[in-house]
Amino acid sequence: MRVVYLLGKDNNPDVINMTLEIVRKTEKSVFDIVGVFAAKPLSDAETDMPLYKSELCCYNPFELVRFRSFLVKNKVNIIHVQHITDVIFAKLASWRLPVKTVLTLQDKALDVNGVFKLMVPCLLRRSDALLFILDTQRKNVMSRYGISQKKNFLVSNCLFPRKVDTVEEKSLRDKLFLPSDCYLIGTVGDFTAERDFLFVCKMVRQLWKKGRDFHCVIAGRRNKDISGLYNECVSYCLKKCILDYVTLINTGDYDGVMKQFDVFVYVVKSDNVGFDMIKAMSLGVPVVVNDTEVTRELSHNGKYAYLYKTDDVNDFAEKTNAVMRNENSRLIAEVVKNEVNVQYNASSYITKMKNVYEDIVN
Repeated sequence: MRVVYLLGKDNNPDVINMTLEIVRKTEKSVFDIVGVFAAKPLSDAETDMPLYKSELCCYNPFELVRFRSFLVKNKVNIIHVQHITDVIFAKLASWRLPVKTVLTLQDKALDVNGVFKLMVPCLLRRSDALLFILDTQRKNVMSRYGISQKKNFLVSNCLFPRKVDTVEEKSLRDKLFLPSDCYLIGTVGDFTAERDFLFVCKMVRQLWKKGRDFHCVIAGRRNKDISGLYNECVSYCLKKCILDYVTLINTGDYDGVMKQFDVFVYVVKSDNVGFDMIKAMSLGVPVVVNDTEVTRELSHNGKYAYLYKTDDVNDFAEKTNAVMRNENSRLIAEVVKNEVNVQYNASSYITKMKNVYEDIVN
């Protein structure tokens, strides 16, 4: 069984890093990954797999012919894509070839505009198989687009090391001159509309009123196009006199920062697949997150994380304070860490994908 991965320009860095982790750890005896075609350069990837730079543009006949030749030459059985727009390229290049297209519906995999938005139902049906990360996601998508008869599978993502340009080498406590008994709470993520960091700042104000000794770190990359979000957070903290309790760090080393937190606080505004939430749990950090269908599924109905009522800043502060008061919160988080690392390990993911590929091809 021979597989090729497509990573178009709309795939986010987490999806790319996870795909490369699978490429690195998959033995040919399981299934043969013959190449990775990506719209973004992957020269830093530590893998022996052939990595090809391609626009993956369906309007470029040269790219289509090039990829089709690769499919024929390497006798590819499956094209695995992670974004809805890549299905177009895969289907055009493999027209009348005995090649199946598998689509994993990653976070924002269906976020498209214009004519592509109108094409989503057709592209879902044209895919030979759909892979969902969460059961909640599967029910919502299949109900919304009426594709209940489509061949589909539930395959959770696997954990992966994130590649970053800069690494936080110095301890946050040393960097911020925090005493050892000061609770370090925090969150991570790019400053985008999906990350409601302002709500975290509002929670900090409520927590501050309780007289707890804590400090909150918001770590994320600032995007020039939406820098207003960062300024909004700073403005709020200044206005409410809580800037001494909040530090905003411009970094992409989310894993390095996250593992230093005593509590990881998180706000989910859209139905994403919870990369950061899963990562925090896998690092043994207690998680406080708003109660949604997605977070309920990821936390096993609150077994793995503390759930607060969505948009309720007082409940957010209460749940965070409860974790800080609970002397056993770290011990519980260590148990969760072990279970999560078993559930989301790469070996388990690869075995599931082998079964999926065999089912589709046969």
